[in-house]
Amino acid sequence: MSRISAVGDARHQAVVLPAYGLMFDATEPKLASNWQHAQQLASECRVLGYDDWRLPESHELALLIRHDRRKPAIDTAFFPNTPTNDWFWTNTPLKSEDASGSSCAWCVYF
Repeated sequence: MSRISAVGDARHQAVVLPAYGLMFDATEPKLASNWQHAQQLASECRVLGYDDWRLPESHELALLIRHDRRKPAIDTAFFPNTPTNDWFWTNTPLKSEDASGSSCAWCVYF
């Protein structure tokens, strides 16, 4: 993992996983009330000049889980603003008979 900052800013705004070709927003997350709201917030994200942000797939977000710790199960050195008492939506819809159509998706709880 690598941190990326804007020119002249000591704080990092994103984290890159070069081996996977992924970049994650590391700024203060806006918490969504449902999956559609989460998708909207991701599409409205503007970090480091990029405007093509999306929710990560469940397997992509799972890359951030630290299996050697809990509470939080995310590396706070890379993601210092991540609340550890809330779910984070992914772009992976639930494919289950119990899921209510397109309104449900997998979440990760750090």
